[in-house]
Amino acid sequence: MENETNKEMNNNNTDGTVRFSKGYNYSFVESGHVVRLHCSAVNGREKLYINNKLASKKWSFRRKSIHTFSIEKDCYEVELHVVDIFSGETHCTLIKNGVHVQTLKQALTKSRQLNKDKLWWSIPVIFLGGLIAGISVVEIAYMWFGE
Repeated sequence: MENETNKEMNNNNTDGTVRFSKGYNYSFVESGHVVRLHCSAVNGREKLYINNKLASKKWSFRRKSIHTFSIEKDCYEVELHVVDIFSGETHCTLIKNGVHVQTLKQALTKSRQLNKDKLWWSIPVIFLGGLIAGISVVEIAYMWFGE
C-alpha cells in the first residue's frame, strides 16, 4: 500500500493521484480483514474483494452505488459516491452494522480533470464535428450506392 506522504493530498485529505487507466482503488482493514473496492474510471465496473476473494461485482453508471456483504456476524456496506464529475472526486465509505467506520476520498490527477471554463465551448465544437462527419458519411454512401 502506498505511503500517504507519497500521495498528492489536498486540504480535505483527498488522494489526487487517480488516473483513468488504473481507476479508483480503495482499501479498508477491518477486524483483521482487508476489504478492497476497485472501480473503473472508464466503464463503470466495480469489484469488491474481501481478503483478495471477489465478493461482489456490478456495473454502475449512477453517482452512488452500494455493495453489501457479511463477515462473520457483522453486516457491512461499502458505499461509493461520485461527488464531483468534473474533478472525478469520489468518496468510498465503509459502514459496519449501520455505523460509519471510515471514508476514503480520491480524485483524478489535476491534468486529467475537466476544465469547467473550457467545457462551454468544447461541446458546440464536438457537436459541429459530429455533424460534419455525419453529413460526409451520408454523402460518400450516396455516391457509392446511390443512383
